[in-house]
Amino acid sequence: MDKKALNSDLIQIIEKKIELAGIDYANEKYDEVEDELHEIEDAFIDTYGDELEEVISKVYKKISPKSDVMLPIAYIAKEYHKIDIESGVDYKPLDEEGVPVDIQGFEDQDTRLVFVPSPVRLLLVINSGTSKEVWKA
Repeated sequence: MDKKALNSDLIQIIEKKIELAGIDYANEKYDEVEDELHEIEDAFIDTYGDELEEVISKVYKKISPKSDVMLPIAYIAKEYHKIDIESGVDYKPLDEEGVPVDIQGFEDQDTRLVFVPSPVRLLLVINSGTSKEVWKA
């Protein structure tokens, strides 16, 4: 898996989601941007889908063996905060984003998996605050 290309393609999806979130549904450009997002997501799945599903399956075996693995794009948050940092830009998923997972010992807590870029990694977010890296490209 080409880590640089994966990161670039993930950022492209995130940027398109940020653009879409900034457009009102009534705006004539909304459908066009939404179609572009779906095309980018389809290409992402075609390119990385099998490899990322395997990665996610391994993570699930460790942390949530009873949960079903979803398509990799499901683990990309709907919205991210774009944060300027010294080395460039960072993307932080909004609270309550990601795919819910059931983890033994954490039944009373909200636990979710979400992809973040730079470098691409899969985070386990607990109660919309604490996060733990469970995989890194």
